[in-house]
Amino acid sequence: MPYKSINALSLVALLLLSQAAQAASDLSAAAQAQLDSNAKAVFKGQVMPPDVRAMCTQELRRERERKTLKFDAYKEFGASCMYPGMEQLLLDEVVLNEKERKDPAIVANVKAADEVLTYITFAVKTDNGDFIGYWQWPKGTSISEARIVSFDTEGQFKLLDGRTITEALLLYWANPDNEGNTPKKYQRARKNLEELGSGPIPATYQLLYEQPLKRVQMTPEKLHEVLFERYLREALGKKK
Repeated sequence: MPYKSINALSLVALLLLSQAAQAASDLSAAAQAQLDSNAKAVFKGQVMPPDVRAMCTQELRRERERKTLKFDAYKEFGASCMYPGMEQLLLDEVVLNEKERKDPAIVANVKAADEVLTYITFAVKTDNGDFIGYWQWPKGTSISEARIVSFDTEGQFKLLDGRTITEALLLYWANPDNEGNTPKKYQRARKNLEELGSGPIPATYQLLYEQPLKRVQMTPEKLHEVLFERYLREALGKKK
């Protein structure tokens, strides 16, 4: 019986998975234990996506084991992996003072945001204070099926382009509209990311930008709007 043929894309994917496993295996036992512990706490039983594992592995390699690279795309992105307790920073963004607690609109906005946050698993925090994660609405949506979403310091939600967090970060970092960003710069980052185990990335920025993404029935922005209006009506009704 003849063997089934394996196409070139499958071979590339297998090679990249092998590279990712090799990259993770060179961590010390203590660093590997920390990576596994963080993954368990942050993802709460969900599977940690390969690109985030690659990013967190490289972060531990760089910061804990002092192993640096001549070019490190994940470091260039200015983003860090979430770790246990970091979710408190999300709550700190919406702490209200006494005056704000008396404003129905502010209270409704925070209550709506808190509910939207229950549909997101955050995995990364950027240097500018944004959190990036997975939009898992409706409940039960797997990370592998989820769109990438950000929550910024202004309390705004936004779906991002890119199938993975790595792709979303790369799209922002390598945007050709920004001065100094060239195809060569994109290729250097792409090659580095794939070597670190991010998974296959489209060959050009244009292909990355134009790739089809899963459509969602409810965006985090829209859900926040719907919930805000509901909670504001409730608050105003109680005041009457």
